[in-house]
Amino acid sequence: MVFAGLLIVACKGKTAQEKRAAYITKPGNGLTWKTEAAGNAVVSQFVPDKQDMGNGSNAYRFLVTVQSRPNITTDSILYDFNYHSADFFRLLAGTDTLQPVLSERMANGRRDLHQFTVLFDRAGITKSPDSLTLLFTGNKLFEEKLLFRYALTDIKNATKTLYGYE
Repeated sequence: MVFAGLLIVACKGKTAQEKRAAYITKPGNGLTWKTEAAGNAVVSQFVPDKQDMGNGSNAYRFLVTVQSRPNITTDSILYDFNYHSADFFRLLAGTDTLQPVLSERMANGRRDLHQFTVLFDRAGITKSPDSLTLLFTGNKLFEEKLLFRYALTDIKNATKTLYGYE
């Protein structure tokens, strides 16, 4: 029996999500920061949100990824990451310190890779700061307090480039 097959490869443009991901991770845009804490790789990314009803986004969104050392993540750490992650994050904006309105560990089936989506309400900021600092602290995986600073000009450039507004 002879089997004949035809392989068709179609080229398509990048989706909006792929373009946003490429922009966020591009060096020099100031939206992705990497560090290490107690042997665990930590990446923090500012994720620009799409304009909502012509007013811009009312939230600042961050994606934080922790690649833990092999065989270090205990059930206790997973429990805290799953149910208490809001306690680990704060946003420093000028003289204001905000708690997240949402902090969620995204399910991925892995014990060594922890991804969090963290949202902060812009309405909690009383004055226009020149930067935002994401504070990641107080977890059982590492004791260090991590600070990730994002210049407001980089954030405005990202939303203008991706969505056409500041």
